[in-house]
Amino acid sequence: MITPLSGCVTHYDPNTMPVEAAQDIVCQWAMPRAGQSRTERVKLFDALDRVLAEDVISPIDVPAFDNSAMDGYAFVGTVLAEGGAAIDLAVAGTALAGRPFGDAARRSVRAHHDGRADAARLRHRRAAQELVARDGDTIRFPSDALRPGQNRCLSVEDLARGAHIVRASDLGLLASLDIADVAVYARLKVAFFSTGEELRSVGETLAPGTLYDSNRYTLFAMLSHLSVETVDFGIVRDDRASLEKALWHATEVADVVISSGGVSVGDADFTRELMNSLGDVAFWKIAMRPGRPLAFGRLWSGPRADTGESALFFGLPGNPVAVMATFYFIVREALLAIRARRSSR
Repeated sequence: MITPLSGCVTHYDPNTMPVEAAQDIVCQWAMPRAGQSRTERVKLFDALDRVLAEDVISPIDVPAFDNSAMDGYAFVGTVLAEGGAAIDLAVAGTALAGRPFGDAARRSVRAHHDGRADAARLRHRRAAQELVARDGDTIRFPSDALRPGQNRCLSVEDLARGAHIVRASDLGLLASLDIADVAVYARLKVAFFSTGEELRSVGETLAPGTLYDSNRYTLFAMLSHLSVETVDFGIVRDDRASLEKALWHATEVADVVISSGGVSVGDADFTRELMNSLGDVAFWKIAMRPGRPLAFGRLWSGPRADTGESALFFGLPGNPVAVMATFYFIVREALLAIRARRSSR
């Protein structure tokens, strides 16, 4: 049951809600419903921006061995000359990535170091290839500005075995652990539609007094950036029966329902009337321009005494600029709050 807001929100006025108070109310109501605990396994290429449903435990150390951070030459640090003078060394061999070489040698990036080039690891030195002049099997480079351990990646430097990964967006890190898929929560499902007798879909012929519906495309674009599953209900006619049917159906299939248009004071604006009969209403207007006529509440797909599903509802204005403003100031915060609370359960 929804807690009354008049006693827990400062300056509560459903007809002229300050933006900050509206944001507080939305965050209070933005709780995941039971169906949002469903999980699925997805491949890494489909895991970007998804919410992990379980911890990923690293089965290995990354990197698993000391390796070179850049192309160059490894040598024993005790051969360095005093005063930064240039030194000459003979090349013992080449270590390529995936093909280790034991003694002091030329190293390619990520080439394995097994430690035999110098028993004391802290005395290991590496000269970057750009600083080295090579003549046959002899190299020369200045000995100053070369610190112990320079240009080397140590094992376990990126990730130790047993570490917890908390973001599914770390695709490269997951791949480095040989993990091909991860368990994630199902995407939040958001249904959206536009209302208005004057609206026409793209491709239809315009009659006098009509215009093309752009708000659905704007909503789709903004929702896509949040990695949610979208359900487009198209354009809904401005009559009670059509709007009621759309709201009931959207509540059954989606976690959040967003409409644009139909929340002002016009004679054909049925949204407010239906909200009073189909759900709980938190507020109808916010103190923001553009974006003043904004309805927010919760819709129910069945009698509240039963186990009917519910969905958050946002009735946005019809003005395209107001749609964007209210989405970013109000709706986006709710979607992010639901996702965060679902992952913390």
